[in-house]
Amino acid sequence: METKLTYLVDTCILIDYLRGNESIYNFLVNNHNINMSMSTVTMMELMLGAFNKRERNYIQKAFKNINIIYINEEISKMAEELIIKYTKSHNLQVDDFFFLSNSR
Repeated sequence: METKLTYLVDTCILIDYLRGNESIYNFLVNNHNINMSMSTVTMMELMLGAFNKRERNYIQKAFKNINIIYINEEISKMAEELIIKYTKSHNLQVDDFFFLSNSR
């Protein structure tokens, strides 16, 4: 039995998918050897970027089968530790640290 890889997909990749980027579409849709997940922060970013209710519905439908990883105490603490260690050296934002914390 072949093991599937799990990818934690960030907002920019999913936006490119929604915009019809062919290579991203082919990788995400036609690659049956992967499982996709997104952070709840990523879903919130997508919802905030939607122009109207129709776009929000489209986004929800497009990603209904992607596993969403929700923020919990462990993820929050890890994000805090990463912020303390890397915030000045890497110029990252809070959502980036939650994304990194989810990927561990």
